[in-house]
Amino acid sequence: MTRPETGVMQFEGDWPGVFIRSDNAFMYAHHLELLNTGAYIAVSRKVIDGLIALLRSCDTRNNPEAQMAYIKE
Repeated sequence: MTRPETGVMQFEGDWPGVFIRSDNAFMYAHHLELLNTGAYIAVSRKVIDGLIALLRSCDTRNNPEAQMAYIKE
């Protein structure tokens, strides 16, 4: 399996979901903390808009192209 990237992820036979790599997760957490503390900056809006789009990307009505993951038993 190649390195999974942040994006839509689907395990065989299951609904798609969103996988967020740690480097992206840390960035999203940082900007959400800025928003939460009132230290909101303009770039945070773009990052948070990107997070919203990422979370919505696994909506099957949009026919996402999911990364496939297989569970080894």
